[in-house]
Amino acid sequence: MTTQAWWAGAKAQIGRFTDLALDGGDEKTRLGDLAVALDSLVATYNTAPLTEPGEDDLPPEAEFHPSYDRIGAAYPELGYYADVDPIFAERSEPLLADAIDDLMDICRDLAEAKWRAENVSVEDAAWHFRFSYQIHWGKHLHRLRTHLHWKLYD
Repeated sequence: MTTQAWWAGAKAQIGRFTDLALDGGDEKTRLGDLAVALDSLVATYNTAPLTEPGEDDLPPEAEFHPSYDRIGAAYPELGYYADVDPIFAERSEPLLADAIDDLMDICRDLAEAKWRAENVSVEDAAWHFRFSYQIHWGKHLHRLRTHLHWKLYD
């Protein structure tokens, strides 16, 4: 698959996730829909091509700050949850994580990938998508996804 073809699918998954994160969707299915969208992002990551970063252009910060209040209103049943850092689990206390903050961080990193596709190159966007998953938004996604699993099935 070409990077262009991969990006077309990735862009659709990013749009679907962002729409759900910002607006919530149907009250009866929104948590399940969000879980599916997160799973789709992981599948998209797993098929992302290995590319090199483009120019070190920095996007404008203001474009990537979704409103905490807007996401919180879309998901009033989400909020704080307990988490344990798997690397330091034996030496640390449980942490207090914030599902709304997780959604905001994922939205920001994905928005930057989208900006890079539009302003640098799709190869740079693919590289940023992979790299930012590995160092940042993937951690938020998997912690949030575990929390959603408990919300949905416990």
